[in-house]
Amino acid sequence: MIALLDERNAKFARNGSNGRDTRKNVSKKRTRFPGQMIVCGICGRKYVFGGHGQKDHLMCDGARSHVCWNGASVDGPLTAEKIMAAVFQAVEALPDFDDTFMAEVRQEIENIESRVPDERIRCQQQIEKLERELDNLVNFIREGNSSETVQREIPRIESELKDQRKCLKRLQKPAPVNLSIPSIEELKSLAIGCLKEHAIESWEFRTLIQKLIPKIAVYPHQLFDGGGFVLRARFRLRLGDLLESTIAQQALSEPLEQRLQVDLFNPPQREAFRRQIVDLRNRSGDERKLTEKEIAGQLGLTVAATQRAAALQRSMDNIGIEDPYQPLTEPPAEGKLKRHLHPRYRFEPLPTAGEY
Repeated sequence: MIALLDERNAKFARNGSNGRDTRKNVSKKRTRFPGQMIVCGICGRKYVFGGHGQKDHLMCDGARSHVCWNGASVDGPLTAEKIMAAVFQAVEALPDFDDTFMAEVRQEIENIESRVPDERIRCQQQIEKLERELDNLVNFIREGNSSETVQREIPRIESELKDQRKCLKRLQKPAPVNLSIPSIEELKSLAIGCLKEHAIESWEFRTLIQKLIPKIAVYPHQLFDGGGFVLRARFRLRLGDLLESTIAQQALSEPLEQRLQVDLFNPPQREAFRRQIVDLRNRSGDERKLTEKEIAGQLGLTVAATQRAAALQRSMDNIGIEDPYQPLTEPPAEGKLKRHLHPRYRFEPLPTAGEY
């Protein structure tokens, strides 16, 4: 029986290299970008590789378990390409630091330095409190008692204790003397240099990018005149975390944080060329307006394609919208998203659903 099962399931195994599984003894958390970083904006659960039977696609783990209706998947390599393009564009567009901004940053650094002793004391007190609570729970168990609540509390306290010890270790580091703030050009060079240093498929790149982008939340959308379901990503880009000094990171964390939105898909032809076609139709300064055939010839499209793009723009103007993609906030009545119709479906969003 085991031999028959192995033979039947052999087609699902990784081919590996030279007969060896390249992922053997490798933690599932040690995955390539954007794995383990994308979360569903509907239910809050992680996106995992293997969406709809495609190894490079990711889908919501909650949808696989029938606790989320968002069954839309994303192409992993395309997602990485789109997000990195947006990151590089955001870095290049950073404005210069003016004198007023630099004065505010230096004042914030002085404020942070003055708060360090009090924070160190508070952190030490919190550690002592958590250690006492943990000792009490351990003694409770040693006396032969058992409780599900106690079993849940111990991991929580251990995790919080670990975080507080890290915080104390950071606060005990000596403050840098004559802390200098890098210029915007130095920061741009640092960010681009770090991101281009490693291959995008490498674990080193994945570790670096997660430092700058802790979480990527994706939300399902649909073109308002119909079509397939697509995903848009929202995330915070924290360039201040590239700085070595913890105090500089805290001072520049908010000013250098950017909230970005990125389409993780290639739009259909009518949307991809819509703005260009509208601009050519409304171009001023010409003795006469271009015909649809002439516009199609300039863009390398068919006349029917230009007509569909123009019709899409007219519909948008009639409704009064600028963005043709509309967010989905509930299971659609029609289309391929059918998870909510399964007998096992129970919508169970996490408390963090929608956050990024």
